[in-house]
Amino acid sequence: MIRTSHQLDFSAAPKTEAPLFLHEAAQWQADLPPGPFVRIEQGIFAIEPSTMQVACYSGQWQRWPLALHDALPVADLALGATCDGHLVMAFMDARQNHFRWLKHLGRASRNSRAPIYISRSEDNGRSWSAPTLIQTGYSGAVRSLVTLPNGRLVLASQYLLPKEGRYVSLTHVSDDGGLSWQASNWLDAGGQGHHDGAIEGYLLPLQDGRLWYLLRTNWDHFWYAFSQDDGTTWTETALGLQASSSPGALLRLEDGRILLAYNPVGDHPPRRGVPFSQRLASWYREKLVLRLSEDDGKSWCDPVTVAYCPGAWLSYPHLFEPTPGRIWLTTMQSGLRLELNVEELFNG
Repeated sequence: MIRTSHQLDFSAAPKTEAPLFLHEAAQWQADLPPGPFVRIEQGIFAIEPSTMQVACYSGQWQRWPLALHDALPVADLALGATCDGHLVMAFMDARQNHFRWLKHLGRASRNSRAPIYISRSEDNGRSWSAPTLIQTGYSGAVRSLVTLPNGRLVLASQYLLPKEGRYVSLTHVSDDGGLSWQASNWLDAGGQGHHDGAIEGYLLPLQDGRLWYLLRTNWDHFWYAFSQDDGTTWTETALGLQASSSPGALLRLEDGRILLAYNPVGDHPPRRGVPFSQRLASWYREKLVLRLSEDDGKSWCDPVTVAYCPGAWLSYPHLFEPTPGRIWLTTMQSGLRLELNVEELFNG
């Protein structure tokens, strides 16, 4: 690890004066958008919620205003593309977001809300359709949208059960390019707390035809769910890799291997219980690691630490492969903006 002088962004994470250490194979890329990223024929696209801009890469980054109907302020988002090259964005409207936790009842207020909307662009991000509401209530996170080989769009989502005081996860699927959506069954991990349940999932199609849902929990492990029908229903679940209570990110590389980014549990992690979680959950986020799988997630290489900063939250990652073997790694919390070479990282 190499000590660097790069400044982290603490607008969405606790501030620390500690130094940032990066893996020798990591190069800081200050111009990278926060992600997520999606590729169509015209280039690589991202949306920057803080500046309400579209960012497009085709050799260099170009940016222009996000021409969204009624200029809705976007809070958290997932970005995808249809088979015919149209962009699809799922997001929360920041103006409507409201959350109140009733400590004496152990649940959210009934007027807590963070609905999810869909908007589409058919002109390479220059203009966007009027947003369509697809989920009411309080969601709290929008992180992953995938396009399956058959053209179906699948959006990872979550929903806060106000009375029970926990989240369940689900997916929304579209077979008409994002014009209409159908919700799946719920994935309920139990618990009670304003960060409890199965939350902030990431989707990845597997080579055997199943769809994999990587879910954050407060169990010191990921929870895996699998769908045999392209996200319409979720019928298989399994306990996954050890991990802190923070979301992971998955990426299928051009060579077929799977890359996973996440925060490990930590040796003596800070833990949070009520009202965050029914059990004491690891809140260790000062280290971000990557792992590779050559057998579709059945086994993994040893974790490689990409970034480390004592006391920081290096979390909520996104991964993208702009060219074979070259990776962009960004985080929402603390604002990492890194470029990596896979072979140098794991074999250097």
